[in-house]
Amino acid sequence: AVNAVQLPNSGGGSSWLDKEMKSIQWPAGSCTTTVSSAWKETVNSFFQSTTDNNSTTLQDSIKTQSASIEPFLISIRRLLHRYPELMYQEKLRSQIVQRVLTEMGITNFTTGWAKNIHSKFYDPNTGTVKEEVEVNYGEVNDGGGHGIVVDIGSGQEPCILLRADMDALPIVEQTPLPPEFENNSNKNAFHSNQHGKMHACGHDSHMTMSLCATYLFKSLQEKNEGGYPFPGTIRVIFQPAEEGGAGAKRMVEEGVLTNSPKVKYAFGMHVWPTLLSGEVGFRSGTMFAAQDNFTLTFEGVGGQ
Repeated sequence: AVNAVQLPNSGGGSSWLDKEMKSIQWPAGSCTTTVSSAWKETVNSFFQSTTDNNSTTLQDSIKTQSASIEPFLISIRRLLHRYPELMYQEKLRSQIVQRVLTEMGITNFTTGWAKNIHSKFYDPNTGTVKEEVEVNYGEVNDGGGHGIVVDIGSGQEPCILLRADMDALPIVEQTPLPPEFENNSNKNAFHSNQHGKMHACGHDSHMTMSLCATYLFKSLQEKNEGGYPFPGTIRVIFQPAEEGGAGAKRMVEEGVLTNSPKVKYAFGMHVWPTLLSGEVGFRSGTMFAAQDNFTLTFEGVGGQ
């Protein structure tokens, strides 16, 4: 069973969040992305080229950029892992992601996505979310609306969407620590601090990867001219309620694919423990799995 837990920031204050944000190892100098002359030249050469000769150089530069912010990404992943929230309750992680985006210098994002329209939480007559309602296990569902959509680029088509899910599972974390961390005074940084909830499906990693992609796309900006070297728009979405709450469906209904600029392609990924780090698995057709419930009725002569 999931214990009812008062979220640290649920009282409306931000002092706790301010303290936790200090655990993030921001990139050297400033979190706001800066573009070196070499990086800028590499990017411009790639996008201005009519061949793919500069592709390898750009890939190498992106790998270098990614490696340089590895401590930043690890600390964000651990922060998100420590405070898991169940579907439509992702208030805290939404605040964390918004704060990180702001520190990156990204302000072109919208919030309030994926409202829970179940009759317990949503008033269709007014289009508003009801007050907080108690749901299973004594948990409080505040009606959702914690999704985030970030647009980077020219604001024009074509638009490519990248998606990360946000919610956790009602599981008690019993993950063993590596021996070198057992006596670490900061060992709680590696575990869920919300008893009965855990990021057991890797959504903390998905959010971190999307924040990394957002950081890298932001670094493609030609700051001195205020433009972007690539045409079109990258739309990064942080989707609540993947674990049975149909959060993606809600965001689609709210217009995440059709709002201007209209999305042409959408990409999502999932961590997979049987693949080595650095490997990506793919196939045509259906890839991910899901669960469903069904009822069987057997009719016939009774027996023993």
